Amino acid sequence: MSLQGVQCHGAMNLPLSLDMATGRNSICAVQYGTAYGGHVGRAVGMILHSREHKARRIERQARTESVAEVMQVFCPEHFSTSLPKSDDRAVLSAWKMASFLGAVAAAIAMAAVAIGSEMHLAGPFLLVLSGLLCHLITTGPKGDFWNPSMVLSLMLVVTYGVLGWVYQLKAVSDNECTISVEAFAVVSLALVCFSAGDMLGRTVIRCNGSSGSFKGARRLRLWLPLSGLLSVLVFALQARLAAGGLMAIIPRLHDRIRLFQGLAYLSMLSNVLAIGAIVLSMSVDIPWSSRAVGYVLGAIPIMLRGGRDAPLQIMMTLVVYSYLLKNTVPKARHIAAMVCAAGLLYTSYAFVFRLLVPGVSPQGFSFWRYSRDSILFAATGSLKELDSILKTVPLVFPHIYGRSFAGLLTMWIPRGLWADKPYGVGGMYSTVFYPVTYAQGTGTPPSFVGELFWNFSYVGVALGMLCLGVFMGILYRKQRRGGSRAAKAIYALTVAMLFPLIRNGSDTTVVFWLTGAVSILLTYHAVQI
Repeated sequence: MSLQGVQCHGAMNLPLSLDMATGRNSICAVQYGTAYGGHVGRAVGMILHSREHKARRIERQARTESVAEVMQVFCPEHFSTSLPKSDDRAVLSAWKMASFLGAVAAAIAMAAVAIGSEMHLAGPFLLVLSGLLCHLITTGPKGDFWNPSMVLSLMLVVTYGVLGWVYQLKAVSDNECTISVEAFAVVSLALVCFSAGDMLGRTVIRCNGSSGSFKGARRLRLWLPLSGLLSVLVFALQARLAAGGLMAIIPRLHDRIRLFQGLAYLSMLSNVLAIGAIVLSMSVDIPWSSRAVGYVLGAIPIMLRGGRDAPLQIMMTLVVYSYLLKNTVPKARHIAAMVCAAGLLYTSYAFVFRLLVPGVSPQGFSFWRYSRDSILFAATGSLKELDSILKTVPLVFPHIYGRSFAGLLTMWIPRGLWADKPYGVGGMYSTVFYPVTYAQGTGTPPSFVGELFWNFSYVGVALGMLCLGVFMGILYRKQRRGGSRAAKAIYALTVAMLFPLIRNGSDTTVVFWLTGAVSILLTYHAVQI
């Protein structure tokens, strides 16, 4: 039946006083009923021909297929996201089965090491168990892979769980201090509270709207290389003010805290110029030459100024955004490739900067040993800081009751205008726990979970992660229910910020996220004017 026929058939049975929206919904209902009735009719015919097994399968698929096909076309504001394809549903089923088997194995291993009095290995297994269970519980029937609980669970299982287990074995063999079980238990508590907040944000908050059409593809093709060039010019100005020029700044990049002190506003401006164009360019067809020029010009200042986490954040944002645009599910080999690429990028970046440190010679330096130690430090360094906080607060150092968040409120004010403005959590933690290394220009982040505990103890961990989960759940629902390309890009950026936030703390990660979100919104609306 054609659309005109459906409209006429629907008009014969509808009151003339209905508005356009109600008529549109009625048309969708008629079309849905027609499609569903056709499926049921086929099923009845097959039953008459003794094909009951195929009839039951067709009748079972009738409702979801008719909704997915009809409402996707005629009612996009109510059903803007298609259901997963058959192969994606198979991949999701494999992920769920692997998570269930992994949870069972983690529970058995945790019981075994507890019986054998190997309590230093019980912590990683506890975290793996809680992460996989949170994934199984919070993944709904539609099974979208990129929900917040799934992302954070997978991140923590790989880093704090698997690599934490490797670190514990290495610490025992090297006669070093292991991470306490309490630290793993606190992270497990944080993950459970985050998952609860994610489910609350996804189910309670209603986000309606239509994605609309993107009309700024041509302007975005022109803006991508131009924004990269402007970002490089801003970074050149920042380098000249900080060290006298680009060549003079490179040997001092390992001392970025003191090098760019007082110039944070230029860093924010450079990020606002570049991040939005880089991320949104994934959604339009751009020649590879323009894309390469824009990526190189825009990403280099971010990578040089942002430390080792910056390239990982940009790469993760682009990967997640591409999956969200295609509404596809990554396979296990995709995840393994992303983890290996992230580890290689992280260690190569760290290796180059280590060679830039004055007095360090590459002779007698093992790249493979340094790579192993760098990956373990990146994965478990924040966990060790959390363990240190749990052992010293409040016995040695008191709770600070929210003072670490004061730096977020004053981060837009240059320190040159307010010399005594509050430090962020990184500077505050380093001045208290590592004053000697901080005086030399090296800061140590306490991790976000450690920051919450330092402020308000276990209550702070539970409530803070619950609020973060609600926020992520709202963003997730917004980009799924008719979200624009900007909404999907902001959610992808937020997903990429999750592990740096857990690893570092609230100050630098929130600043990078805010500048990135502002850049995406400004770029998205500017190119469509």
